[in-house]
Amino acid sequence: MPEISAKKNEPAKTSRVHEMLKVGLSSKNKAEKLFTIKAMGILRKPEFSDSLVDVLSSPDPEIVESVIETLGKLGNPNAIKYLLPYLFDEIPEIADVAFKALMCFNMRPVIPSVLKAASNDKPPTVRKRLLSLITGINDPKVAGAITDTLGQTQDPSILIEALSYFVKFPAPDKSTIFKMLAGSNNWEVAMYADLALSRIGDESARSKLKKLAKSPASPMRHSLVTGLNKAPMVQDREIFEILLRDPHPAIRMAALGGFDAFPASDRQPLILELLGREKDEAIRVALYDRAIKEKSVLFFSEFQKLLTLSNEASKDRGRHGIIEMGQMVVEKILNGFSKMTLEMKEQMLLVLGEIGDRKALPTLTTALSSKERWLKLNAISGIERMREKPFAARFVEMLNTETDPWIVATLISAISHLEGQPELESMKKFLSHQDGRVRANAVEAISKVKSPEVFSILEPLLRDGNDRVRVNASVFLWKLGNHSIIDKLSVMAKEPSKWVRASAAYALGEIGDHEPVPVLLELLNDREDVVYRNTIEALGKIKDARSIIPLLKEKENKRVAPEVFDLIFKSFSEN
Repeated sequence: MPEISAKKNEPAKTSRVHEMLKVGLSSKNKAEKLFTIKAMGILRKPEFSDSLVDVLSSPDPEIVESVIETLGKLGNPNAIKYLLPYLFDEIPEIADVAFKALMCFNMRPVIPSVLKAASNDKPPTVRKRLLSLITGINDPKVAGAITDTLGQTQDPSILIEALSYFVKFPAPDKSTIFKMLAGSNNWEVAMYADLALSRIGDESARSKLKKLAKSPASPMRHSLVTGLNKAPMVQDREIFEILLRDPHPAIRMAALGGFDAFPASDRQPLILELLGREKDEAIRVALYDRAIKEKSVLFFSEFQKLLTLSNEASKDRGRHGIIEMGQMVVEKILNGFSKMTLEMKEQMLLVLGEIGDRKALPTLTTALSSKERWLKLNAISGIERMREKPFAARFVEMLNTETDPWIVATLISAISHLEGQPELESMKKFLSHQDGRVRANAVEAISKVKSPEVFSILEPLLRDGNDRVRVNASVFLWKLGNHSIIDKLSVMAKEPSKWVRASAAYALGEIGDHEPVPVLLELLNDREDVVYRNTIEALGKIKDARSIIPLLKEKENKRVAPEVFDLIFKSFSEN
């Protein structure tokens, strides 16, 4: 398969791509150079950093800024020494980008360099940034330098950063200096000192924090929850309970980070209570996502409510929440099934299928005889998800009497997934069905039959009037070993019909072979939006390095939403 050969030749491929990009780096065209730098960041190959470091000498601030940002994405530790000096750059934007880039690195190997750069003679804003790069590292050298900083500076921002280190990594031997700073005239310095003291069991400090949680000043409460979130403790539960009920939404949202300080027996009823009173939609979503992680039947009713909403995202979240409860919830669903609304029954059939407990089979089987379309459809899908192979024969029988095209299409799909190799003659007749979904699913079913006839049966469907049928035929012919299909699709990509061109682009993306990438790059000039969008998505699926710079240019053309390209580039980075 193409994927295997690609992995064997990975070093050679990377080298060729690197050489191609190095040409772009040396271009005198600024736009081309910027696109190349961004492309290197998307590909995330650490070895690109050596070539990029040379470009830091550019007199153009925009190019330097782009290189710094990309070096952060590549994460090659050898680049850190080149980035540290840019924290002191006279152009604020470059200093900001350098700081964000450095935050992407593991700074442990360069602790001495960071500490040296953060000497007392440096500007406070830069020192704070440098210290923040290492205050998450539990290391004796860092602890010593932070201790020295507490005694040598009066700058509040630096003191807060230094104290936050001892919030994360408690130090009983520093209690004297913490108590001294707890008397600071700066409320935030005093608060962080009390936080550091509370981590080592100082109840007086904890009492002061509880009072601060009820302060009328929301910035104080927000700073408190930010500090607590650096290292939540069981002893912080009372403070978190106050902040979880705060009138300010941003504070309530931040306080969700304290849930792990509660045992499950307290946390789950608390989440349920908060869901009952919360009006802010973003916080409600965060609470539901936390409830999903709990996997507790306690939240069944809450997730059931989501299934009654018209919003598909809410329904998905509701199903997910109940499915995560697993077999513990099956009995509850089955006991209440007869009293549920029709809409709820439809949703629960999918849930039961996904959970996969065989106790649900009688309920799913009964629904197969329902006169309600969606009950029947979801029962078929539920049984398919349970991989109940004996039902394939039942589904074949249902095909003999079923007339609803949607149900016929679903039955064919289920049969092909359960049987593995459906009976060829029983599937062939559906290739002439008037409904495109039925024909498309029949193509998928027939592709699983091990017979030389399959090629001659599927090939005429490359010209079917339905785009999904054409795509399925193309993809499955390729999977069956007919690699000449790529040439045929490449020809189809130039045909007058926009629907044929769009199907060809989509099919090439589904196949994922790198050979037709030049054909797809040409389709980026197509004036028809359906062809253009399918081409963009196909290039995103294939993930060929040759397409990155053309895609970056297309993002600037704004023919489709930038978020589409962001997802594609993310997939390149993850590949």
